[in-house]
Amino acid sequence: MKIDVSEVRVQKELLVISVNSIKEQLSVSRSRLSEVVSTDSLKGVVKDAINQKVTNYQIPLVDNYVNALDSIVDRYDGLMKLFQDTVS
Repeated sequence: MKIDVSEVRVQKELLVISVNSIKEQLSVSRSRLSEVVSTDSLKGVVKDAINQKVTNYQIPLVDNYVNALDSIVDRYDGLMKLFQDTVS
């Protein structure tokens, strides 16, 4: 019995397109956050507080979103391989 997985492959391609789009947006966000840290517009305690929040929480959060997206694609690939190994 032959199973057609073309629909699953199409969905995977769409997933990769979405993930890449989101990762591009996250990259822009990360760049903007880094600009906030490096700007000289603010000084003193307020600037230190903003830098701490951005550096310790917001940038790592963006990085974790990117890692989660990579995990989703990897998991999808793993499930496809497992399915193919099972039905072969």
